[in-house]
Amino acid sequence: MAILKSTAFPVTIVILFCLYCTPSVAPLASIPKPEIHAVRLDISAKLKEAVHISWSLPQQASSTVKSFTLLRMSGADSLYSVISENIPVDTHNFWDNLEPAAFPVSSSEIDTVYYKIFAIDDLERSGDTSEPCTLYLVQQPVLKSIDLNTGSISWLSNIHFGGLISYCKIWNDSLNKTFVGPEQPVYPPTDKSAVFTYHIPLQSISSGHWYYAFFLRISDAHSIRIGDFNVP
Repeated sequence: MAILKSTAFPVTIVILFCLYCTPSVAPLASIPKPEIHAVRLDISAKLKEAVHISWSLPQQASSTVKSFTLLRMSGADSLYSVISENIPVDTHNFWDNLEPAAFPVSSSEIDTVYYKIFAIDDLERSGDTSEPCTLYLVQQPVLKSIDLNTGSISWLSNIHFGGLISYCKIWNDSLNKTFVGPEQPVYPPTDKSAVFTYHIPLQSISSGHWYYAFFLRISDAHSIRIGDFNVP
């Protein structure tokens, strides 16, 4: 019996050591969830109609983020699709170039576009997807006329389900001259188009290649039309 007691004591010590001294494994850090701040119509670097998406990460980022993946879904779809991946972690803006088909053809319709984004860390793990951010699109405005003698440019819209607000931006090919007109509210009658006009200072119209962008807003829906013209 004495021999049994003497051998049981070290065994007990070993068991206690295993129970209380087992090294713990640190849990994997969570991947921060981005937040989309806004989506709005803008002019892309390719001088096309585009959606400008901006986002940020929480300040208390608990994991090393390597890149972002941006998702888009139109109102007619049921699933999101990837429009850009491997976006660098120091990038928090993206311009999604739109085709004309993205805008409604009918002046009485509204198209919807949704955006989401998620982060990927240096272990190639995907984080939680952001809350969706929505943009409503209406029919594009149309160029009406450009009078180089008076420096006036006019455009119109056939949307008739509320008051419209529009303004234009004009710039030349060298980007050394840019003009932004004031917002113009118009409440068109149901049988006429809404017409907007902006006058560029005549002394500022030099020869060369010029661009215009018409921005249109009605309630929480938006539209944009980009074009160009030449001044002899």
